[in-house]
Amino acid sequence: MDVLRALHRFPLFLFLSLQAYTNELEVEVEQLKEENARLKRQQKQVCFWLENFHLRLLAQIIIILRREVKKRQNLGTYYKKTKSGRRHCIAKNSG
Repeated sequence: MDVLRALHRFPLFLFLSLQAYTNELEVEVEQLKEENARLKRQQKQVCFWLENFHLRLLAQIIIILRREVKKRQNLGTYYKKTKSGRRHCIAKNSG
């Protein structure tokens, strides 16, 4: 009952203004919740894409490195460190 008495003292236009403002805030909160859910879905998609991209990239690097190793084994080359610490490519004698 105290609330009703307070409302009688409170000007009606202020009450309606506060009610309208409250409604606007509730609508904005709902919009923000929807946007938040949308952004979370997008974040999951981007993380999934990045993870797959990194895995594919690593797989390609491994394939390239294996090809290089095979080439060098077929060519019979290896690297020897010189006294100065540099690597020097040396072909094995085939025969």
